Amino acid sequence: MKVLIILFLLMFGGIISTEAQIRPARNRISVDISQPQDSTYPYDSLVQKCKALGMSQTGIFIPWNTLEPDSGVYNFLLPDIANIYYPSAGLPLDLTIAPISTNVNQLPKDLLAKNFNDPKVISRFKALIDSLHRHLPKIRLSSFIIGSEMDVYLQGDSTRWGQFTRFYAQTSAYARKRWPGLKIASEATFSGHT
Repeated sequence: MKVLIILFLLMFGGIISTEAQIRPARNRISVDISQPQDSTYPYDSLVQKCKALGMSQTGIFIPWNTLEPDSGVYNFLLPDIANIYYPSAGLPLDLTIAPISTNVNQLPKDLLAKNFNDPKVISRFKALIDSLHRHLPKIRLSSFIIGSEMDVYLQGDSTRWGQFTRFYAQTSAYARKRWPGLKIASEATFSGHT
């Protein structure tokens, strides 16, 4: 196999050339930082190292059921910490709230049996958006992502895709009212896009 790769590189190496131009004023490097395996290495040290390498924004990922495990039960510890830490670190935030995370339905426990386009699911997510807006007054959001790799969970089921599409259309429009001009999206896998 190595021989084939080397042969390919030799054959096409002279034909293909690439160039890259970095324009720092227009480019952004965003890194989602997780806790290192070495627990003695503090998170802030990672942030400082990433900033030194050119990171200009970072992201956090929170499943919906982490913020609201059940009806009327809320846990805004992560957003509250983010509201203190990231502005002091001078970093805008890409915030992902996941009603779906890859192949897992992340709805609150009392909503799990409902479809994504159910009015109760939509109204509860809108209420969550309102709560996040109140808990993140100091955060400069660079994007708000609703769902992560949901294509893996929805697969080829056109009914469930339609339900999620209606959920996303209503909740993203609502989020745009809370954060005018903010980029709002949903993430899918490469294979889901293609």
